[in-house]
Amino acid sequence: AHFAAGRYREAAECAKQSIALGAPLFMAWFALAASQAHLGGVAEATASLRKGEVRTGGMLTASVFRRMFSYWHPDLLERYLDGLRKAGLPEGTEA
Repeated sequence: AHFAAGRYREAAECAKQSIALGAPLFMAWFALAASQAHLGGVAEATASLRKGEVRTGGMLTASVFRRMFSYWHPDLLERYLDGLRKAGLPEGTEA
C-alpha cells in the first residue's frame, strides 16, 4: 500500500520488517528493491533484487512478472517494474 501511494521510504521499511520477521517470499525482497531504486539507492536495490532472485531460482524477468501480476493496476505495475529494472531485473521476452 505504501508503494502504491508513492511512499517509497515507508514501503522499504515495511519490506525490511517482513524480511526481518523471516518472510520467505521473494516479494518482500522485490518490494524492497523497487522502493530503494525509486529512492535513488540503486546499489542497495540491486543487492535486494539479487536476494529476491535467489528465492525465484533466477527465473523471473520483467515480462514474466508482468504476466504473473497482470491483475495489478497498469500504472502501479509499470512503476514497480521500473524500480526493478533500475535494480537490474532483466526484461525477458513476451512469449
